[in-house]
Amino acid sequence: GLGLGYNEDLMQKLALASDGNHAFAENGVDLVRIFDAEFGEILSVVAQEVLVKIECNEGVRPVRVIGRDAEISGANTTVLLNQLYSGQEKYIILEVEVPAGRAKTTRKIAKVELSYANMTTNTTDVLASTVAVRFTDVINEVAENTNKDVMASCMLQVGTMENNRALALRDDGKIEEARKVLLDNGIRLQAEGKRWGSKDLSLYGAQNTSDAGQLDKKNWLLNRKKMRDTQYKNLKQRGY
Repeated sequence: GLGLGYNEDLMQKLALASDGNHAFAENGVDLVRIFDAEFGEILSVVAQEVLVKIECNEGVRPVRVIGRDAEISGANTTVLLNQLYSGQEKYIILEVEVPAGRAKTTRKIAKVELSYANMTTNTTDVLASTVAVRFTDVINEVAENTNKDVMASCMLQVGTMENNRALALRDDGKIEEARKVLLDNGIRLQAEGKRWGSKDLSLYGAQNTSDAGQLDKKNWLLNRKKMRDTQYKNLKQRGY
């Protein structure tokens, strides 16, 4: 979307439907940056029709996929990605409900299967693995074994959902409610950034605080597009 005269909601929906990219170009300089990145990615596609299947073990309930569209049916979760580029990393966060277990025991959580069209070999490749957890009654042990990168990614997606909620409130004319959501989100994200050592979380927290001051009629048209652009970047883990 170039300038302020386009519908960012429509553009985002089109991009989501095709698993493509949505980006806001405020001026011509932004266009160069965006198209350089897009054409670079198009020339380096390594996998297409990427299908992720997660089958939870008995007793484990899938709750939701955070930040992505997914199909959950019983114990099975399915997520489809259109394509992957060379050197690119994508993640899927599935929240599950796990029954309580005794300390010092382990429990299998799920089987994960990934299939994709390998653009290098022109074959369909399949990868599979299992996920398990270990129970403990020692709080410090939980903290020491927590994956900081996963937690930071999870908090970024949750923060993005809150940013989107604030945008919806502003659209409904509830400016002060939207401002409070953004300010609270900014504080939470910066605290989580410090906790997990994530610069991205801290920066997004600061951005939410800035967004809270740009809700007036004069600034809203521009800032709404910037918020949508960042939301999509976070949701799709877009590189630029």
